Amino acid sequence: MKKIFNILLAVMLVVVSVFTLVGCDGFTSDQVNDTKGLLVKKNNSGDYVISKYTEDKDNPLTNNTLDIGAILTEKNIPKENETDAEVIIKAGAFDGNSDIKTLIVSSKVTKIEKGAFKNMNSLEKLEVPFVGKTVNADAYFGQTASATDKSVDAERTLAHFFGETEYDGGKSVVIAGVSVYVPVYFTEITVNATKGHDVIFNEGVKNIYSIPSEAFSGAVNLKKVTLTGEKLVEIGENAFNGCTGLKEIEIPDTVKTIYSNAFKGCTSLEKVTVNGTDVVLKDSVFAGCNAMDKLNSDTAKVIDLSCFSAIGENALDFGREYVEFKVQTTFAQEDLNDMFGETKWSKN
Repeated sequence: MKKIFNILLAVMLVVVSVFTLVGCDGFTSDQVNDTKGLLVKKNNSGDYVISKYTEDKDNPLTNNTLDIGAILTEKNIPKENETDAEVIIKAGAFDGNSDIKTLIVSSKVTKIEKGAFKNMNSLEKLEVPFVGKTVNADAYFGQTASATDKSVDAERTLAHFFGETEYDGGKSVVIAGVSVYVPVYFTEITVNATKGHDVIFNEGVKNIYSIPSEAFSGAVNLKKVTLTGEKLVEIGENAFNGCTGLKEIEIPDTVKTIYSNAFKGCTSLEKVTVNGTDVVLKDSVFAGCNAMDKLNSDTAKVIDLSCFSAIGENALDFGREYVEFKVQTTFAQEDLNDMFGETKWSKN
């Protein structure tokens, strides 16, 4: 009997030791890093999870700006030999934070869980990488068919970042068909496409980077959008549809395709600059942008189409009555009629 008791006692000690070393949340207790208020844990899968941010009174934020990438780089997270390690921002990690006005999420972050930035009632500016190691981002509906891909697309929208929970200081906005609460001061976003991923389509493998379909659709609070990064080649269907606060946008020279309705209904959009060459505009890209005044020009009511290789139907039907645009182009007249729809134009 005593022998059995000793065996049971030994087993219990082993179990206690294991639970002491590994918490019930799946993290090893000796792998917790408190990095300048950013709580980062390494889980049993070898991934790093940003679970919480707490203001560091001894090291206050400069200009109320938190640069997650700078902190991870300083702390060597992930380490150079951890090439497969993910960096994940956990749901609710910044819930209720009122200190951060600018949040910079670097390409070190590979996943942002739903509602990670909810209730950030002072947030004004957000920079995101839209990265993923093994996933696609559909630029148009039906580009890829699997349910997995569709869920990934949803993870790259403002609706996913901010979540659907109501809070004081949040504004109810319908983004991509989802009612979401966005900080009332949030007006500026930067998409930094600094690295891409292999996307497999029927024709083979190609390394692309796209702003997914409906990523910012309906974000009426957005006034400034900055697109940057050498990997960004596509702007998805309906990506900024209905962003009525957006006044100006510059499209980087890496972008080669802007899909249908991408800026449709952006009623405050006045100036668009497209820096690339041989760019394809699909149907109704700028339809209903009834404040549009300049496209690739600094002169009012002048449109320069020299950077485009193809333009879809009604892509330039701005809906501005009694305004005639001067057009610099080599496109044929019948093609221009299709592009401009009801909008008046004449060759410059």
